[in-house]
Amino acid sequence: MNYSKITFVAALLLSLVFATADAQDFVRDGLGYTFCTADSQSVELVYADSLETGSLEVPAWVAANDSVNCRVVAVGDSALAGRLDLTRVTLPESLLRIGASAFEGCTALDSLVLPAGLEAIDSMAFAGCTGLTCVRPLMTTPFAIAESVFAAEVYSQAILQVSRGQLPSYQATAAWNQFANIVALPNYLEINDTTVVASNALEMPIMLVNDVKMAGLQFDVCLPEGLSFATDSTGAPVVSLASRTKGMQVSGNMISDSVARFTLFRDSVRRISGTSGPVATLSIQTSEDMAGGDYIVSLRDVILTTNDYQTIYADSVSATVTVEELQMGDVNADGEVDVTDVVTYVRYLLDFDVRVFVHKVADMNADGEENITDVVLIVNKILDSPQEAKSMLMASEPSGAQDELSLQASSVAGAWDVILQNEARYTAFQMDVETDGAELDAELMAARAAGHTLMVNKTREGNYRVIGYSLSMSKFKGNEGALLRLKTEAKNVRVKNIIFTNSRLQSVYFDDLNSAATGIQQLEKTTEVEESPLYDLSGRRIYDVKNKKGVVVKKGKKSVQKN
Repeated sequence: MNYSKITFVAALLLSLVFATADAQDFVRDGLGYTFCTADSQSVELVYADSLETGSLEVPAWVAANDSVNCRVVAVGDSALAGRLDLTRVTLPESLLRIGASAFEGCTALDSLVLPAGLEAIDSMAFAGCTGLTCVRPLMTTPFAIAESVFAAEVYSQAILQVSRGQLPSYQATAAWNQFANIVALPNYLEINDTTVVASNALEMPIMLVNDVKMAGLQFDVCLPEGLSFATDSTGAPVVSLASRTKGMQVSGNMISDSVARFTLFRDSVRRISGTSGPVATLSIQTSEDMAGGDYIVSLRDVILTTNDYQTIYADSVSATVTVEELQMGDVNADGEVDVTDVVTYVRYLLDFDVRVFVHKVADMNADGEENITDVVLIVNKILDSPQEAKSMLMASEPSGAQDELSLQASSVAGAWDVILQNEARYTAFQMDVETDGAELDAELMAARAAGHTLMVNKTREGNYRVIGYSLSMSKFKGNEGALLRLKTEAKNVRVKNIIFTNSRLQSVYFDDLNSAATGIQQLEKTTEVEESPLYDLSGRRIYDVKNKKGVVVKKGKKSVQKN
C-alpha cells in the first residue's frame, strides 16, 4: 500500500472516531457512552480520549448521572478503531457484545482476554490487529464468529489459549478453529508428594490451578491401607478451608473405609479467589504400625464449577506419601530421639495428658512394660552411649536383687523418708504414693541425689506418682540413708509400684511400703521414753538410742519419738 492509500485509510478511521464521539450520550473519565435501552440501564462504549499509558480498562458499571448507574454491556461499532496508542485493553465481566470494527487497526494491541459472559463478536472487530500474539477467550462454550474478526496473521501466528476441558469445543467451532495454535490451559486440582513419620497426622493441602473463576468443586480422595481420614464427632472426614475459599461451604462424606467425597461451594456472593494455591486441607492419620515406604493418595472424579455454573471435568491426580518408620525412643513421633522424648515420656508416666505417645517405640528394653528404665535408656541413646557396651562394662556390678527399701518417719514433722540400702548403683526411680486424699510434696535428699530431677503429679486415680531421674545419667550417691522425703499430713502412707533403674540399665522392683506396717496410726511426740525401747518402722528393735528417735512402746501403744 502506498503513502496516499495509508493517508486515506487513516483519514477514514479518524472520521469514524469523530463521528462516534459526536454520537455519545455522556462522558465519564474520558470515555464516551450511549444508551442501549430505553430505560437507560445499560450502555455501550463508543469513544475514548487519548491514552497516555496505552492501557484502557473498560468499567463494568458507569454513572450516567447522579441517580442512574448503568451496566456496560458492549463496545460499540468502530468505538476504538485505528487507535495506534492502545497497547492493552481490559474488558469487564458485564460485556455481552463487541461491535463491528470495534478495535480494527489497533496494531499495538499485543494480547486480548475475552470475558466469560461475552455472547457475540461482530465482523472485523479485531481486523488489522496484527500485533496480537495471544488471545484468551474465557467463554466456557464458544460461539461461532466470522472469519473476518481477526487478521490472517493472527490466525496463523498467535496462540489461542483455552481451558483444557473446552479444547475440543474450540477446535470444532468457526472461526476459532482457524487458529493454527490452540493451547489448552489447565484447570485442575493437585496434591504434592510429602514425607511423614509413622503414627503422625498429615495435613494435605488440595491445590486448585484455574484460569477461569470458580464457584465450587467436588472430588473423591482414595487412601491406601495404613492411612485413614481424621473424623469429627459425627464420623465425617475433617476438611478445612484455605484463604482462597474463606467463607465458602465445605463438607465431607465417607463413601467407604478408604474413600471420602468432598464438596466446596459458594453462597450467593462468595467464590474461589485467585488462580492458584490451596483451596482446602485434609487431615489424614498414619498408623504407628505402618511399614516404611511409599504410599499413593489419589484424587479422582474431580468436577469444577465455573462462576457461570459451567462444569469442567478435571483429570484425576495422585501424590506419593513417603512414610518413615519410627525409631525406638521417638515416643512423640517427630522423627528424632531427643530430650523432648524424655520429657514426653516422663509426663506420660506422671499421668499427664500428652498429645502424642507412641507405645510401639516406648518399651526400650522390650520387657513388656513402660517405666522409668525406658526413660533412662532414651537418655542413654541421646548421650550416644551404646546400651550393649554399657551393659558389658557394668556386667560385674550388683544387680540390686539384695538391696532393701524402707519407709521411716522423718526427723521433720509431717514427713516420711524413703531409705535405700544398696549395693547396686541406681540412676532413676518411679513410685506411686497413696495418701488417703491428703496433699503430697516431695524432695530428693541432696546428699544422695545431687544432679537429679524430681517430678510429682497426682494421677487420675488419685495417687501421686513420683519420678526421679538424671539427664546426665548420674548415679545416686552412697549405699545407705534417705533418698527421698515425702511430706504429707496423711496418717497412713503407702508406696507401691516401686521401680529403680540400675547401672546395668535394668529395672529393679521393690516391695510395697506401708507406714501402717508397724501399727502406727498417727505421728505423735512423747517425752516419756527413758525406760521405753525403740523400734524402727519395720518393727526391729533399735539399741542405739543416742538421739532417742524411733518407735516408742509405752503402755501398749506405739508412737514416734522425735526429740
